[in-house]
Amino acid sequence: MSTSAAVRTCVALAGRAGDPRVGEAMRTLAEYLLANGHTLRVADDDDLQLSGPGIARVVEAELALDADLLVAVGGDGTMLHAARMAAMVDVPVLGINRGRLGFLADVNPERMFESVAEALAGHCLAERRMLLAARLVGGGGATMSALALNDVVVAKRETGRMVDLRT
Repeated sequence: MSTSAAVRTCVALAGRAGDPRVGEAMRTLAEYLLANGHTLRVADDDDLQLSGPGIARVVEAELALDADLLVAVGGDGTMLHAARMAAMVDVPVLGINRGRLGFLADVNPERMFESVAEALAGHCLAERRMLLAARLVGGGGATMSALALNDVVVAKRETGRMVDLRT
């Protein structure tokens, strides 16, 4: 447990709200947070129909910007996506598991309110993870970059072609 007394007030919510199990948990959590005086950031292109005082609808790429905590509701894929967004602005991520396995998103929905309240009160110990930076250089010099939390997958589009990898 951290002895930090910092109180966090702005929470970003990430998840596939179109999935009924995820959307329900996100709406319930949003109501809880708003009722307890926190502000929210939600992606403007999601299926979560939230609006009103205390709610900022932003483009997904800016979801973690100005947030004190990013809550990822879903499975490990949602956690990986949220981690990439949060890494750019050094925002902690808390995962609420609504997926199948929950290796990364390990907070059960039954403990959702309690876990978020603990994180917002600064009573959680942040676990720092190393990120991988991947860069693909294609023919003609075109490049593509991405951050990864635990692995990078390289796959060929066409069979019968050589792939040159440097790690």
